[in-house]
Amino acid sequence: MSVEDDPSRRAKAMAAFARHMHSHAFWRSDPTFFGERALRESDFFSDEEFLTLPIARDVFLPSNARRVISIVIQHEDYVLTVAGHRVVGRPPFSDEQRDRLEAFRPHVLRSYRQARERTLARLTPIDRLRIAFPALTPRQLEVGSWIAQGKSNEDIATILDVGVDTIKAHVKAIHAKVGANGRLAIAVIAHTIPPFARMPPLWRIGQDVWAGARPGSPNHVSAPM
Repeated sequence: MSVEDDPSRRAKAMAAFARHMHSHAFWRSDPTFFGERALRESDFFSDEEFLTLPIARDVFLPSNARRVISIVIQHEDYVLTVAGHRVVGRPPFSDEQRDRLEAFRPHVLRSYRQARERTLARLTPIDRLRIAFPALTPRQLEVGSWIAQGKSNEDIATILDVGVDTIKAHVKAIHAKVGANGRLAIAVIAHTIPPFARMPPLWRIGQDVWAGARPGSPNHVSAPM
């Protein structure tokens, strides 16, 4: 929830949302509750009721947001929520707009899956080890990535131009930090899909996009997928 691009106000709004989101399944984006439907705040609250809600008072209205429409998509162990907001004074989202968003749902899921697959394909063994075990040093990550590629201690020592005893020390330190005992365990970790919460962003959108720059304008920057 962006509140006039003020980081402190934005943080306050996010904390308020965390406090109030469990007051209704609509706010907490419960995938079982949503199913394949697009839902609006007006499906559950009249104009008068909305204005009395703590989540409206503490989260939406301070940022001039009034109307909300959302779809919720569960994919494997993760939940993707797409929400649209309208500022105070704008009309409610119509039935036609709701139906259009529902029709858009499978395309959103396909785009999400493709972006996730591309992101995972770009992750090297070093990337995956770094994400899973940030305590590993750069040299330990390098050694671990060669282990994941099936190299022996002697091979790695030659590649890195160091002694075999140095590589053995790195391997021992890696075992201690990752809780794995054996080269196969390190290789498995280096090729495992990391938890979604630790993955790099699937998309990056420049701040100018949020500021309203249009494609083709001097300030527009396209977002890599």
